[in-house]
Amino acid sequence: MPGYTYAPDREPDDTEIEAITRISRGYWQGWYAGDAEHMGRCLHADFELLGLVHQVLDEGTDFVTTDAETRSSVLQHCAMGTGVADPEERTIEVTVLAATHHVASVRAVGHDQTHLLHLMRFPEGWQIVRAIFTQHAGAIPNQSY
Repeated sequence: MPGYTYAPDREPDDTEIEAITRISRGYWQGWYAGDAEHMGRCLHADFELLGLVHQVLDEGTDFVTTDAETRSSVLQHCAMGTGVADPEERTIEVTVLAATHHVASVRAVGHDQTHLLHLMRFPEGWQIVRAIFTQHAGAIPNQSY
């Protein structure tokens, strides 16, 4: 593209993997603590969240829908305490699935949801730009956010 230069990509070093992991954990730590400021530092301005939400209807049938959220709406839910969890439920397993010097994909598994996070490295550091999630079976019955 005219006017753009692209740096060649390379494998991330240990410091970058640590930063990717730290940002991914920070996202969850903010959510589980209801700390929108902390969570917000992990999210890019154009962050989007898409969820696959299962609900059981009164008739006992499964209803599956998607739930799309912007950075602003996710942070509002966080500030309202939507995701607040007891301290023993705040553990999160973070696995860097793939990473280069500029982009990364991470699987983050909490007690009630699994998120696939997509991060990009900006001049100010790593930030989450996209996330998709699914709730664990029975974790939050009949609820979406």
